[in-house]
Formats: sequence, C-alpha cells, structure tokens
Amino acid sequence: MRKLKKIIILITFITSFTILVPHASASTLHLSPGSTNIPLGGTVYVQVRLNTQGESVNGVSAYLSYPTDKLDVVSVGAGSSAFGIEAEKSFGGGSIRVSRGSISGTSGNVNVATIGFRGKTQGTASVSFVGGSAAPRTSNSSDSLNLGGSSGGTYTVVKGQPGTITSSPQEKPVITKVQVF
Repeated sequence: MRKLKKIIILITFITSFTILVPHASASTLHLSPGSTNIPLGGTVYVQVRLNTQGESVNGVSAYLSYPTDKLDVVSVGAGSSAFGIEAEKSFGGGSIRVSRGSISGTSGNVNVATIGFRGKTQGTASVSFVGGSAAPRTSNSSDSLNLGGSSGGTYTVVKGQPGTITSSPQEKPVITKVQVF
C-alpha cells in the first residue's frame, strides 16, 4: 500500500510538472524556396527566413555556406526584412554572414534577408546554415535557435538562357547579363 501511494504521488508530480511548466520553443532558420533550378548565368533570389515558434527575438545571425564552384552571390538585401537594424552583412568565398536586429522584438515566420544566387557551373549546390547562427530571445538574450532543426537549400544549376532573371516579389530584379544580337 505504501509503495502504491509513492507511485501515485510520483505520477501526480510528473503530470503536474509537464502541464504547468511551459515547453521551451526553438527558433529555426530556413531558405525559401528550399530548392529550385537556376539557369546557367541566371540569378534566383532566395529568402532567409526565421520561424520563432511564437517566441519574441530581438536579433538574428544567419551564417551560411555555399559551393563557390557552382554559385556566385550577387547580392544580399534586406528590403523586406522584419529586422530593421543591420549589424553585419558580408558574402563571398563560400560564406554569407547576415546579422540583423530589432529593438522591440519580432516573432513569427519572418524574412531576415534575400540572397541573390547566380548559377556559375552546371550541377547541384547545397546551401547550409553553419555554426555562429543565432536568434537571441527578447526576454533574456539566450539563444533560441535550433541549428540542427534549421534547413538550408538545394539548388540545381541548369543549362538555360544566359541573363534569365528570377526574382522574389519583395526584391527588384537584377539584370545579370545583356546580349546584343
């Protein structure tokens, strides 16, 4: 009987703990679109997005790697970013570093930046989020980012018309090559 009473108390405690203690949420980064074809010599614009899972964050650092033999980065823009403060922006040599902030905090599935990738040589290119990426909580500045749950993109450079432009509705198209016949 005494053993049964201990088991009931233990079950009650565990059940109460799981109901009363809020579950920790984790932000994730992803690229949109996550995959697409890029014409050889053409440019496609990809959004870096942060899903905060409803939690407020006051900044984000998105660090990415890409294969330089397949892709060139032609631009990193923040015209439609949910974060109004630019802290860092650099790209080249297979690395992209974007850090942005917000004084009041931001939550939801929001745009961080838009990257313009140009197809350099035919083949498949994987773009990945790497260490150093972070999303500090507004409440206590601890990192909310689940880097392992974040997803990069796979882009296939295909033979196509040079100078083909693919753009997102938030960014102005960039003409990459003009041919006169």
